[in-house]
Amino acid sequence: MPAFQEPIEKLKRQLFDELEKSGALQMPVLRPEGDPLHDRKLPR
Repeated sequence: MPAFQEPIEKLKRQLFDELEKSGALQMPVLRPEGDPLHDRKLPR
């Protein structure tokens, strides 16, 4: 929606500015291996 484009851009800039300051953009992301523990499904 065009009315929300300005706040969206402002929040996006703020988010990445804060991530950059804290060093979170340099955080390594490891490839998942095996069965993820956070994604358990209930048995049927």
